Amino acid sequence: MTGIEVNRIITLVGILPSASLGRAGMTPHSHKGYSPFLYSGERGILMDMDAIVSLFSNLAVPVACLVATFYLWNKEREDHKTEQKELTTAVNNNTQVIQRLVDKLDKD
Repeated sequence: MTGIEVNRIITLVGILPSASLGRAGMTPHSHKGYSPFLYSGERGILMDMDAIVSLFSNLAVPVACLVATFYLWNKEREDHKTEQKELTTAVNNNTQVIQRLVDKLDKD
């Protein structure tokens, strides 16, 4: 798979906006197989800042939100488990009290 094909796939998937391919005089066909993240120029290999920002906004933020959501869901699940144990204990205590009242009424 050539660099141009990889760049087209990346652009289609949405990791890199197609507008960043045209930065610094590059077009989708003029970079000769180099990735739009790194390109060779007169000063050597440079990082395209649009690509960095795009990666951060498209990958880092959703992953951080996913981790936060999982943490909150897990915490809520643990809290629910504790509440359920307390509720079970309360129902059992009420059942015992009602049984004592029934037994007391039956004696009279």
